[in-house]
Amino acid sequence: MSLETITLISILTLLAVCLGVSVFWIVVIETANQHISKPTFLELIAHIRLQTARFMSVVFFITFTCGVILNIIPHSRAEPYLLNIGLISLTLYLVLVLIKFIFIDKAEIATISQEHKSKVIANKLLTIPNILLGFHLLSLTVAYWSFLHYALNPKL
Repeated sequence: MSLETITLISILTLLAVCLGVSVFWIVVIETANQHISKPTFLELIAHIRLQTARFMSVVFFITFTCGVILNIIPHSRAEPYLLNIGLISLTLYLVLVLIKFIFIDKAEIATISQEHKSKVIANKLLTIPNILLGFHLLSLTVAYWSFLHYALNPKL
C-alpha cells in the first residue's frame, strides 16, 4: 500500500470520527442527559472524550507522519504543491484542536468555582458541537482534497 493511500484512508478516518462523534453527541448524549443522573452522565462523557482523544491522536499522528514523509521524499507525481496544501491543512487542524483543548476547555473549567463545577461542566459539554467543528471539518476536507488530487496525478 502506498503512502498516498495510507494518508487518504487516515484522513477519511479522521473525518468519519469527527462527524460520527458529533452526530453521536446530538442523538445519544443529549437524550441520555434527560434520563441519567448528573454524576453518571459526567463519567460517561469523560470516558467518551478520553477514548475519542486517544483514537484521534493515534490516527492524526499516522496521517501527519505520512504527510510529512510525502513532502520530504522526492516527488513521484506532477503538481507537488498539493502536498504542501495538505500538510498546511493538517497543521491547521492540529492548531484548531489545540486551541479548543487548551484555551477554551481548560480555561473555562479552571475558572469555575468548586460548588457549581459539575453543573457548569455538564452544560459546557452539551455545547461541544460548536463553530470550531466546522473549521475542523473544513481543514480535513481540504487536506483530503489535496492529497487525493496529488495521488490522482500521473506519475513522472
